[in-house]
This record gives sequence, C-alpha cells and structure tokens, in this order.
Amino acid sequence: VCSYMRKKLISGGVALMDENAITPIIPILTYYNFRTFIACQKLFDKGVYVNPTVSPAVPVGKSIIRTSYMATHTEEQLDIAAKKIKEVLKEVEDINE
Repeated sequence: VCSYMRKKLISGGVALMDENAITPIIPILTYYNFRTFIACQKLFDKGVYVNPTVSPAVPVGKSIIRTSYMATHTEEQLDIAAKKIKEVLKEVEDINE
C-alpha cells in the first residue's frame, strides 16, 4: 500500500521529504507554513484527511503534509487520494508563505 502510494505520488510530480523511506507515513513537502495550512483545509474539504507539520516542528521552508496509509486502503482509494493531493498542490503552488 505505502509503496504503491509513494510511487503514485512521485510519478505525479509530488515532492516527498524522503522518497526512499518505506513507512505508512508519507511526508509531502509543501515548504511554506501558510501553503501547508491552506492545502490541508482544501484536502479536508475534498474528503482527504492529512496533518500539517510546520515550523518550529520542521525547519523554516521545510513544511510538510503528513499522509498516513493502512493495509486496508484499496488501490482505488489511493488513486482517488493521489489525484486530489496533486490537484490541491497545484492549486496552492503560488502561495509562498
């Protein structure tokens, strides 16, 4: 599940904090605190729950969205979530703080 989602996100141009880690948590780089909060709200509104992680928990300019996956997620669910994540990241890409 995690490997599938990681590949799906990377192939869609989504920047991950560590592309090679294999864990049920996949951190997606959003870089800026405000962009991170806006992205999280937009994803929540689309039915995708993620957690923001911003400075001082991470260095300034390295804010992330933490996404989590379970073995019970289907490929269809992962495909839908990946699509929504890519859409939202595109919507917020011009927010630089």
